Amino acid sequence: MAPPAVPPPSSRSTGTSANDIDGQTFDYVIVGGGTAGLAAAVRLSEDPSVSVTVLEAGLWRPEDPKIDYPIMMAQVFGDKNYDWCIKTVPQTNANDRQVDWPRGKVLGGSSALNFMVFQRGHKREFDDIESIGNPGWGWDAMLPFYKKTVNHAAPVHLPDPHLAYLDDDAANGGGPINTSFSCWYAEPHKFWIQALQKLGLQANKSSQAGANAGLWASSGSIDANTGKRSYAANSYYAPVASSRTNLKVLCGALATRITLSDDAEEPTAEGVDFVMEDAPTKRLTVRASKEVILSAGTIKTPQLLELSGIGRKEVLEKAGIKQRVDLPGVGENLSEHIYLGCAYEVQDGTVTWDKMRDAEFAAQQMQLYTGKGPDKGLIGSFVSGFAYFNLQNYLSPEDQKLVHQQIDETDQTGWSSGMKELHALQKKRYDDQTVPAMEQMFAPGFFAHSGPPKEDKSYFTLLSALQHPWSRGSIHVKSDDPFAHPDIDPRYFSSKADLTILSKALAWNDKVVSQDPLKEVVNVRQEPNPELVNEKHEDWENAVKGSFQTTYHHLGTASMMPREKGGVVSPSLQVYGVKKLRVADASILPCQLSAHIQATVYAIGEKLADILKKEQSSDVQKLDIAGISISA
Repeated sequence: MAPPAVPPPSSRSTGTSANDIDGQTFDYVIVGGGTAGLAAAVRLSEDPSVSVTVLEAGLWRPEDPKIDYPIMMAQVFGDKNYDWCIKTVPQTNANDRQVDWPRGKVLGGSSALNFMVFQRGHKREFDDIESIGNPGWGWDAMLPFYKKTVNHAAPVHLPDPHLAYLDDDAANGGGPINTSFSCWYAEPHKFWIQALQKLGLQANKSSQAGANAGLWASSGSIDANTGKRSYAANSYYAPVASSRTNLKVLCGALATRITLSDDAEEPTAEGVDFVMEDAPTKRLTVRASKEVILSAGTIKTPQLLELSGIGRKEVLEKAGIKQRVDLPGVGENLSEHIYLGCAYEVQDGTVTWDKMRDAEFAAQQMQLYTGKGPDKGLIGSFVSGFAYFNLQNYLSPEDQKLVHQQIDETDQTGWSSGMKELHALQKKRYDDQTVPAMEQMFAPGFFAHSGPPKEDKSYFTLLSALQHPWSRGSIHVKSDDPFAHPDIDPRYFSSKADLTILSKALAWNDKVVSQDPLKEVVNVRQEPNPELVNEKHEDWENAVKGSFQTTYHHLGTASMMPREKGGVVSPSLQVYGVKKLRVADASILPCQLSAHIQATVYAIGEKLADILKKEQSSDVQKLDIAGISISA
């Protein structure tokens, strides 16, 4: 797929300079102007008496086609103007590969870079999160925050009308993020649906209501009126940027550590040290009178905690950092969805995203996309075909037995009691088949990573994504240098179950494609090597180890669970052992969801704002009862 021609990146000032922030005090200081950070900032600043400042390392890039145009997704991965450009450490069980972990270094964070898929997980997953010691985080409690985020448009074009979720009560809350269904579908998409139905999967028209198994068309964070990506910067922040004087957003600002009081037993977060990208040697400081909020993401949040002396003693000593708070769960319990695709060459004349390599066709599509009509064509489309299913849908009884054996053999050395409890809950979900274990996506174009497409051919790709990995990894600082990326070690395939589950799913794609009428439009599988056959499973495993990719859903490194179970934050998102320090991003999720996590991260930001507002209201009531004036 060739991207449309676009101008070089540009940025716009938010109107806030370092001089406006350095040495000043705000009620709330938020580190990270990403998905959850901007959601929390905008909600907290709804009260004009509350002052909020956001420190964002990236720049504000409004009206940037590389962000706004849906078909441009992934085009900015590896571009330092948008991406942190981070890699894992070499992975022992994956041919010593260093896997790219794209993360948004731009106002809006990864909501500006992701695939725009907007989903919720399964009710059971949230209820399990609540059951390990997190009251208020079950499905029923989280649903209002999901709804508060989203403003959903009804479907216009669907390959099958039964695939739209129709439960408006569960889907829509009139929130800032505009979501819609894809405006265009490739013809093989409907044949893929029919193929999976022949293999036993059923359409799910209420996939956002807490039971997501089956076939469905996902919504995406795209404004149906403009055809543009709807993300944290242009949907939460931009509408209030010029009018809300109590909200300051400073871009190009890298937080280097949290400043803590000298209290030995339980220090207080007093503020944040930071530097500007254009003056990295000049230390600046901003103070928080109420709370410091870390929304720096699964990678940067544990890094900042450790740079500030909060974490495991051995890790900190090795990095030359004095420990202030003993919190061994920081940076642990890392997990990630991973995926790999099978790319199939289709018959000549079949239109997919690959047709965009034709300059004349691409120009026609650009005219359609930028026109005033509702049809935004290929440029306004996104990956929207999803199937979520259990291992029993594609594994033989012998393979299921092997997977269970490998699950039981998972190395739990160094795991906290909470991680072991989550492992047991995950196994129970697998055993009773209530929650999907595997995801298959239909991508209308060449989406493989192991080789280039043929210039004159078109493709679709079936992407298989592991939903509940058994392997756990870590993210830790390697020095006291805030400019150095931490060591990211997901320990991919440290549980052999992950390799078996994903490689068997990859091989199963050929069975899907062998079904009528889908097989009639397919010429050949190009990736992985078409010589791979189901009987040679070791070759499929090697293909997975050599070409799998991250799905960009990293979480768990500041897990929300009781401290004695290895948790980092409480159900109110307070960092254990530190006063006035919260975390709101994907790092707080203690386990993976059978969903793309963007919507959940927005909901986390919304929920934190609600928690803080209620706490503030309670404090005010206590002052009133005590006869103390609010201004005191």
